Amino acid sequence: MNFNRIAGERGTLLVQTLVMTVILSFLATMMLKWSFGRHTVATKVRRSIEARTYINSCMAQKAAEWGTNAPTQGASSCVFTDVPGAKDQTITVNVTVSGNGVTYNLDYGGF
Repeated sequence: MNFNRIAGERGTLLVQTLVMTVILSFLATMMLKWSFGRHTVATKVRRSIEARTYINSCMAQKAAEWGTNAPTQGASSCVFTDVPGAKDQTITVNVTVSGNGVTYNLDYGGF
């Protein structure tokens, strides 16, 4: 019996097993990234829609406050409390009125 030949076959089998393990791990990782990619895109779209909703709500509040009078230059804000998903459960929309128009900036509070 040739023991050198058997030892060589065991080494080859070990290398093949290692290579296959690395390849399968890589494929599993890529498939997980692919499947979770759809969820991350959906989360970004949902947050964008929520941000637009809060800004539109603040625009409506400020339009009601200003009424028929033109807004004065300066800054004000709308604060929404008890917001689920926000870090401190508040979202602040900062409103800046300047000569160029009205600018809205959203602070998620760690959304």
